[in-house]
Amino acid sequence: MQTSKVVLVTGASSGFGRETVSLLSQSGFRVFGTSRKPSGSETRAGVEMVQLDIDSDESVSRCVNTVQEKAGHVDVLVNNAGYVLTGGIEETSIEEAKAQFETNFFGAVRMTKAVLPTMRKRGSGQIVNISSLVAVLPVPFEGYYAAAKAALLAYSEALRHEVKSLGVKVSVCRARVLPYQSCTN
Repeated sequence: MQTSKVVLVTGASSGFGRETVSLLSQSGFRVFGTSRKPSGSETRAGVEMVQLDIDSDESVSRCVNTVQEKAGHVDVLVNNAGYVLTGGIEETSIEEAKAQFETNFFGAVRMTKAVLPTMRKRGSGQIVNISSLVAVLPVPFEGYYAAAKAALLAYSEALRHEVKSLGVKVSVCRARVLPYQSCTN
């Protein structure tokens, strides 16, 4: 009996993440969604919610361990969690800018580092990083958001080359406003 692929989606409580877990669940995948504070209101049919704060090494480790204990492994990681920091570059504090990078860039890095060892060991896996159109076409008052998403784009491209021979695929999607979306493998 063949089992469904196991997908872990960060930031599944709203927006793209919420829609992604619904679509994947309806398509027959075993789906784990994450949220900082999972609640009953986030429950979706066919989606197992797990607590995760992507800014915390310990939380990332706990989340990935929980999924691996329940499902045995992770076939696909979708790094979707993040937020938009809006404001003029001059008026944005260094602390606010660091927080933007901590979540939108280093959060994806943490998650990737947590799932890569088992993907490498199994010789297969898929990592999907959700960037943004502003990574390539920055707009005023979202400079730090654009910079963090551009860093994620560059990281994803480099990672793709590093893990390709290990059987792990890396995709990056530059989503901003539906229906426009661009993903590369």
